[in-house]
Amino acid sequence: MLSIKFARVCIAVALAGLLPPVARATTTTRATTPTMSADQSGCAVVSFYDIGPGKPYTTFAQVPWSTLKGCDTVRIYPKSNGAAYSEMLLLSAGTNLTPTTPTKFMRLTGIPDPVTGALPIIDGTNATQLETVAGQPRSLQYWDNLYPARALYSLGLVMVSGQLGRDYNYGPAGYISIENLDIRNASYGNSFTDALTNGVNPYGTFTSCIYVEVAAHLLLKNNILHNCGNGLFINSKNAALVELSQDVLVEGNKIYGNSNAVGVGGSNGFHEHNSYTEARDIIFQYNDFGDVKPGSFGDCLKDRSSGLVVRYNRFASSCGILINMLDSTGGQALIHGDAGYSTTYVYGNLFDISGQSGATLATYGGDSGVTANYRQGTLFFYNNTFSVKGDASNGAYPSVFLFHMDIQSAVVDARNNVFYTLPVSLTAVGDVQAMSSGKGTVNLANNWVSPNAAQFWKGHLVPGAVVNGWGSNIGANNLPMLVNVAPYKFYPAVASPLINAGGALATAVVGSGNQPVGVVGLGPNAIRPKDRQIDIGAFEGLPIDTIFIDGFD
Repeated sequence: MLSIKFARVCIAVALAGLLPPVARATTTTRATTPTMSADQSGCAVVSFYDIGPGKPYTTFAQVPWSTLKGCDTVRIYPKSNGAAYSEMLLLSAGTNLTPTTPTKFMRLTGIPDPVTGALPIIDGTNATQLETVAGQPRSLQYWDNLYPARALYSLGLVMVSGQLGRDYNYGPAGYISIENLDIRNASYGNSFTDALTNGVNPYGTFTSCIYVEVAAHLLLKNNILHNCGNGLFINSKNAALVELSQDVLVEGNKIYGNSNAVGVGGSNGFHEHNSYTEARDIIFQYNDFGDVKPGSFGDCLKDRSSGLVVRYNRFASSCGILINMLDSTGGQALIHGDAGYSTTYVYGNLFDISGQSGATLATYGGDSGVTANYRQGTLFFYNNTFSVKGDASNGAYPSVFLFHMDIQSAVVDARNNVFYTLPVSLTAVGDVQAMSSGKGTVNLANNWVSPNAAQFWKGHLVPGAVVNGWGSNIGANNLPMLVNVAPYKFYPAVASPLINAGGALATAVVGSGNQPVGVVGLGPNAIRPKDRQIDIGAFEGLPIDTIFIDGFD
């Protein structure tokens, strides 16, 4: 993945002649569906390690991390008055340490404050690594700690990776869940204490709140990830099965305030993101993606995976690109040769970028220059609601680009979406949208589109670019009639033209099991109401007597 990917490859090459010979793992279990829960139902006994005030362990360093495995649960309790734990973590349980099963997860979970609901805080500011605590043995070390090219120690506040003596040649860390934690401030300008040298080092621009070197069967749920270089980074590398991350569920997290402003630590402002992932089979659902740091141009969700599903998330942000779907550069043939690489599902999401212009909703293709490996299949984009608030100030010049494809053979199948430009002033015209700003084909059906939208960026038509079905758009005026366009509430009103106006989904969608049945902000137990016909957009119209509950308020 960009510069960090190149650096990790160089490190692997440098270490190749130094590592002792090992029996390389040759198989990794592939789940039929991505992990839905941190299941411990197969555990005869669950061992608990409780950390917090008045608990058996008061610091992270007292826990025997190097021996944790499936059926172990570490519970972190909040400190009083919002105080933080300033310790870095390495999780290496599961397949890497002791083979386990989908019913024998190792869990790291925060216990919310019983009064305020606040999550336990892991703060990177002046954090120490586990081995630096006086009087404690070296309970856990990064696998590359003994080599001159060591890099892992500085890349993540919470790291998922192999440990010393058990590198990725033994297979990925796995069957791990990280839940209910507020992880913050692993950012350039802050420092940590290096366990090996006992020296104080600055974080790099790429340091992540959660950094996954390689993991299989991973659940990241209900965390808050903010003020880091990357909020979340998941790696696959060297085109090797034992270095392939796979079967990942990212659910219910709040990810905001990450990336770097231009010039900070040498960053160009584009290389760090709220979320940056490369895996085989990954689902993002019910997450809340917020602004990146001021002055940065990072993406909300940047991904190089196969089997990608993005559903029921809220994007309310200043991100340069809301969903950036590019080619595999680490997993390579294991990902771009995978059957799930050519089909991507994005549905049921709310994109509310009020006050933001110059953004791109979705890119699809690649940026490596190896066009044969670009995403060239179909992006199924349906039953989403997109809104941008602002007065048009540049005439026909678009302020928002909806779909940008990097290769001619790529296709967007866009159905039942709302593309709404909401003006600030009652008499003004909203920002102009361009449906296509790149190559490829956009096929439209039953979308509600503000009437000032354009098929292409006027004067910048890309040769071969096609937009089909423009005449099928619904939106003779700019009145979709939503119940409330205050932040994040975009339900159609009783007389809205969105009601029962949705058309049939693509056959490939129906056969995949990816029908839009969930609701943004309400969690996996909420079901989208059903009536005669699906409504256009991410939300179904509400009866007048329905009480609205917004999980993001």
